[in-house]
Amino acid sequence: MDFRNEHGSSLTIVLIFSVFALITTSTYLISQWTIARPGLLAPSSFQALLNARSGIWKAMELMNAPPVDTLAHINTLNANFNDSLFGKQSKNLNDSVALPPDDTTDVSLFSTDSFGTCKALFTYMPCFKSITSNGFFRSQSKTVSATLGGILHDSPDTVCFLGNKLPPEGGGIIDGKVAMLQDSNSLPPPSAGKAVPVVIPEMRITDLVKAVSYFKAKFSSTNDSLFQNTVLTIQDNDKLSSIKDIVNGPLLLDGSHHDLFWKEKRRVMIMGDLQITGTVTVENIEFLVSGEVKLFDDCVFKNVSIFCSKTLTITDKSVFSGNAVSLTQISINKRARIDNKSVLVAYTESKPAQLLQPAQGQQIPQQSQAGQQIKLLCSVFLTQDVRCDGTIIAYGDPSGIKTDRNVIVRGSLWSSSMICNEGAIYGFIRCKELISATELDARQKVPPAPASGKNFMTGSVRRLETIADYPYPFFMGKPSIIRWEDGM
Repeated sequence: MDFRNEHGSSLTIVLIFSVFALITTSTYLISQWTIARPGLLAPSSFQALLNARSGIWKAMELMNAPPVDTLAHINTLNANFNDSLFGKQSKNLNDSVALPPDDTTDVSLFSTDSFGTCKALFTYMPCFKSITSNGFFRSQSKTVSATLGGILHDSPDTVCFLGNKLPPEGGGIIDGKVAMLQDSNSLPPPSAGKAVPVVIPEMRITDLVKAVSYFKAKFSSTNDSLFQNTVLTIQDNDKLSSIKDIVNGPLLLDGSHHDLFWKEKRRVMIMGDLQITGTVTVENIEFLVSGEVKLFDDCVFKNVSIFCSKTLTITDKSVFSGNAVSLTQISINKRARIDNKSVLVAYTESKPAQLLQPAQGQQIPQQSQAGQQIKLLCSVFLTQDVRCDGTIIAYGDPSGIKTDRNVIVRGSLWSSSMICNEGAIYGFIRCKELISATELDARQKVPPAPASGKNFMTGSVRRLETIADYPYPFFMGKPSIIRWEDGM
């Protein structure tokens, strides 16, 4: 019997079933891939987020002087693990300026890019540093931002740090301990076999000068390319969008006729004065001002950063929260309010004696006459029912802080010279000496009266249990991350 026809028909049936099985299997695999794809992307997205977070620490490493490889010590048990995975150092690791401001830099996290890559951007804020890190892995990307500040004193027990051991006179209230300021040169030498104690400086003046030079360079480069115009006056919300990133002249926000509300995350450079009057609310703006800044008439600043080359005045029930640096003087008066653990810094250079011309809210002593020659000893004035929740810092010459009666401060007053305190402080004060208002007036005259050598205070300073929650600028105390935000 001939079976050739039967063999041919069997092969046809096998092929038909094979094609059917292939179609069925392919359909099943494609459907499963479609269902599982979001789950397969999740690990990639998580790896990109880890790369972005690691980029923050590597960026901090690049800004240290001398730099420290923060990721090299993750595994302390296996030295080969460090060499194989984290052995590739970031480029220019021995260069203290390897991460320049306002310039996106590739940050090498691993010895191979198969684990992903990262780019970091660092920029100065007036009192803080901001780092934005973008992590990449395959098709996924994540962004993480961090704000760098400082931690100074975290114990609420000590409320006075003074330059001498003399107890304050004058009948003031001190509810807490009084400590002497520590000088790194006066520390005892380490004993044999013991580690050298690490002394964290209160003020890193080099970092402060770098930040000030950065902002001054912005003004210089802009001033060379622009002609100054007349005052730009904004009286309507529709006109706020017309404010450019660089205003080549003074800026006036006038809310006396219509309430103004300006909320935008951007940097605005003003080549002149900035003045706010009327009902005006400003949120998330960073101002670089080559002249003075004046806040009047119940205006509200929320999460605002200010760098100004001249006097910063906050008055007439205005409310400010954020951080600010003035290169001359800070005057807060007339029921103004500082909120939300803000940070304000007055950094001044030495100035010659000048005619007595008081700033806004600064009162002329009764025994002085207008036009009399004086040398100011204070760069920060808190007067006339001010309420302050934050940190006030005065450094340079002059660098005194003056608080009047009915002034309440929650936080701290930090001065590199003297403090004249007649108000109520909840937190701590730090200065070389406490002086009375009478002695302050006498020592500001030309020729000045000699220092009494005593500590004198009529105000009060009390404990604040939450003092550790108040941040300091990045150029003070122990560098730390004070704000962290995982983006998308």
